[in-house]
Amino acid sequence: MQKQQGILFILTVILAIVFLVNCPQNSINKEQGNATYTIRYDKNGAGSGQAPGDQNKERGVNISIAPNSGNLVRAGWHFTGWNTQADGEGTSYHVGDSYSKDEPLALYAEWAAVVRYETNGADSGSVPEFQIKEAEKPIIIAGNTGKLIKSGRGFGGWNTRSDGKGLRYYANDIYRKNAPLTLYAEWTKTHIRYKANGASSGTAPVAQGQRVTGQSTIANNEDLLKTGRIFTGWNSQADGKGQHYEEGDPYIDYSLLTLYAEWGIPISTVSDFQKIRTQLAKSFVLLNDLDLPYSFEPIGTKDTPFTGTFYGEGHTLSNLYLIDTTAENLGFFRALKDAHVSDLVFNNPQVEGEESVGILAGTVSGSTIVRKVIIIGAHVCATGSNAGLLGGDIQGDQNNPALIFDCVVTGTVEGGGNNIGGMIGIIGRMTEGYGSSEVQHCIAEVHISATRYDSENIGGLVGKQKTGIINNSYATGKVSGFQNIGGLVGWNGGDITDSYATGKVSATGASSKYIGGLVGLQGSGTITDSYATGKVSAPGTNNDSIGGLVGYQKEGGITGSHATGEVSATGASSKYIGGLVGLQERGDITDSYATGKVNTTGIWSSNIGGLVGSQGDTISDSYAMGEVSARGDRSDSIGGLVGLQGSGTLTGSHATGKVSATGDHSDSIGGLVGLQGSGTITDTYATGKVSAPGTNSDSIGGLVGYQKEGGITGSYATGEVSAAGTSRSYVGGLVGYQEYKGTITDSYATGKVSGIRDGVGGLVGKQWGDIINSYATGAVSATGSSSGDIGGLVGQQRGTITDSYATGAVSATGDYSSRIGGLVGGQWDGAIAKSYATGAVSATGDYSSCIGGLVGGQWGGVITKSYAIGAISAGSSSEDIGGLVGQQGRVDDFLKTYSGNIIQSYFDPISTGQRQGIGRVVAGTGTPTGYNTSDLTGTSVLQGWDFTDEWYWLGRGQWPILQWQHEYNKQIALHWHRQEFSETNRMGLQVKFNVIALHWHRQESSETVRNMRFPIE
Repeated sequence: MQKQQGILFILTVILAIVFLVNCPQNSINKEQGNATYTIRYDKNGAGSGQAPGDQNKERGVNISIAPNSGNLVRAGWHFTGWNTQADGEGTSYHVGDSYSKDEPLALYAEWAAVVRYETNGADSGSVPEFQIKEAEKPIIIAGNTGKLIKSGRGFGGWNTRSDGKGLRYYANDIYRKNAPLTLYAEWTKTHIRYKANGASSGTAPVAQGQRVTGQSTIANNEDLLKTGRIFTGWNSQADGKGQHYEEGDPYIDYSLLTLYAEWGIPISTVSDFQKIRTQLAKSFVLLNDLDLPYSFEPIGTKDTPFTGTFYGEGHTLSNLYLIDTTAENLGFFRALKDAHVSDLVFNNPQVEGEESVGILAGTVSGSTIVRKVIIIGAHVCATGSNAGLLGGDIQGDQNNPALIFDCVVTGTVEGGGNNIGGMIGIIGRMTEGYGSSEVQHCIAEVHISATRYDSENIGGLVGKQKTGIINNSYATGKVSGFQNIGGLVGWNGGDITDSYATGKVSATGASSKYIGGLVGLQGSGTITDSYATGKVSAPGTNNDSIGGLVGYQKEGGITGSHATGEVSATGASSKYIGGLVGLQERGDITDSYATGKVNTTGIWSSNIGGLVGSQGDTISDSYAMGEVSARGDRSDSIGGLVGLQGSGTLTGSHATGKVSATGDHSDSIGGLVGLQGSGTITDTYATGKVSAPGTNSDSIGGLVGYQKEGGITGSYATGEVSAAGTSRSYVGGLVGYQEYKGTITDSYATGKVSGIRDGVGGLVGKQWGDIINSYATGAVSATGSSSGDIGGLVGQQRGTITDSYATGAVSATGDYSSRIGGLVGGQWDGAIAKSYATGAVSATGDYSSCIGGLVGGQWGGVITKSYAIGAISAGSSSEDIGGLVGQQGRVDDFLKTYSGNIIQSYFDPISTGQRQGIGRVVAGTGTPTGYNTSDLTGTSVLQGWDFTDEWYWLGRGQWPILQWQHEYNKQIALHWHRQEFSETNRMGLQVKFNVIALHWHRQESSETVRNMRFPIE
């Protein structure tokens, strides 16, 4: 090996000298006196102009970075300065910056992409100023700010082609690419026409000959008047039941739009509200603030709802006071149907009723639109169900959903029944023609509590969303209840996008379930780009499905979402507890993560995970960072990412948090997954420390605690793993306990592994299934007296091991330890083929036995084409020590004999310190051959070995590696890195050097093998 390293060093020196000899001549320089350093400039793609000339910097003297004196120009780009890398990823220098380093500098022109606008045949107006793309900041596309007009056409936005056949951009669109963009005004036939709609005087505005994208609709300018009415804006229908437009609203449709003047009946006194009660289908306008008396009566009934339009014009109604604990449908409006309410403020309102209770309305149905309603300092209480500060029960029309836009509510809500929300009790109920609704850009800063032990569907914004959409909305208040409790929505059956909750969520019942930081129970629908930050806690006796984002994911996907709050369940019995989701039944989780701590303290804790407590469907490209701990006496299925993987696939995901189960009876504890059922785990990893200090703990793994079935592929664990079980340990760097249906392929573990009793392995503690193309490098130790089955790769083997290896040291320090091996501690059955071990094996306790370089005790099974070369040592009175196998075969208590078989396998007598390949043979066949490294003169020495597909020959005097290792090593890239600098030698001369660094790059890590410095002659 030393000889090979010497050859490598000489080869490296030769390559370096050749490299230096071929350096550009201008990098070779000797100078006397003060050193100078050259700053060179490169035009870096400029189409015209010249780069500034070289600058010479004297040692210890600062110099200013040159300007663009040569007028460099690059089409579509804007000059911003200079950069040390042509791709702009280096250090930036602005014109005039002071450069102080005493070393040469190469600078490239730095260009920023430009977005330019063209009139594209406009008759008048001007285009917006060009925009410069700054680093990673996006550009917001401008609107028609210069009022471009083209006769007979309407402005329809911008296009990347002048003929309109390219990509289309509208005002406020986001442009993220770091590339030039030229946008041409797009002209359409769209017009907007205005109708006076019954005005008694004045004329409607002239029709707009342009599509108003990013521009305002024309205001009335007080030209139109109607006796006894107030102009409130424009509407797409003459009866006011269409889309409402106000000055400044954009119109982005391509179709011809006709707008009708909207007229409202003025409301200026409390008595004027009587006009509404007798004209429930009309339009009304609030002209000023009003203080409502205690005697105020709600408007309309459930059977005769308000169906007109009410414009608050930003005015405030104060001190609404409605108390009737037996009333249903209670609010300012008892019921709204196909109505329009906007720009209205309620201050200090209080409404208490039995069911369907809200400040604005008790119930809302049909295609009602509620926009810009603000409710401040409110209190709502319902002794029954359906309560929220805005509305108790909102049911959209199947074809035209109810729309809730730009609303804000603050205050408190109490409910004695179901469906209690900060803004809305229940929304989108599907019953006999009633359908979905939408909540957009809404805010609830409300504390919500359920007062009855069996209440459910309690949410910070909405209690229950049966169908519909919640978009770009959030809730901040505390939420507490018994079942289906969420920081934003208690029970969700619709879609949630770009929304979040920050309030603390807590379960108050003795038996609570489905509690989430964002959603308690996700019945269907999707959650996208949303998050929760509040702490989620369940202190009850029996807790079920508690999650940082979602408690119970019954159905529907979660994408691009996360939770950062702590999740804790402190009751006596807790199950399905997760940093993101408590229980995942159906529906994928993609591109999501959790960072909060997850902990349980009750006596019985199960299915606890940093991301998901129990997995039933796909999890991909997701991760967890928080610490996971179960401090109860009896804990099982505890994982850094997933507690129980019942089914489904887990891919491209990882966990980095510490995992611990401190109870005496803890099992199935893993850095990534606690218990793996029938699902698959692919391209995943775990880096956190895993520990189980309980005296009866077992099945502890760096990646998976207990692998019942399913496969693990392309995955790894790097964290330390320790267990203190005194009867058995089954602790492994990757998997603690592997059942016979499990497979491990192309996977590895590098962490230190330690246990007290039986079954401690660098990769797997106890193995029944298959291990293929896998390895372990961490040290393995067992400290208990009479410990057994301690191995560098597998502690106790009953399955198959193929094309695998272990390099970590293996030690057993207790007296009477048995079956200690460099690869496998105890081979009770199964097969080992094309595998090897190089780590030292030691049994320092007295009276130890069955100690081998590859296998400690081969009490069954077969070993084929394998070898061991690690040093072996043992304490006093130890026996059965062999270079390859400690003891082969055994006779059990019933006098049944079990034999092993060894075929074409080898050991190194010098490195192992053992003359015999087998310490003691009880029953078995085959004798391992001992070869020193000097005997390895060619591939023919290792008889029967395939050096084409199975093994790779490293060269004379070296033991081979596996062929897949060689293929993997082909990916190593050799890079030379040269850094030029000057220093004063002993004679006072400035001598220029190159530093040559030889780097090996392998996967995610890189290691500098050697740095060499050569003076340039």
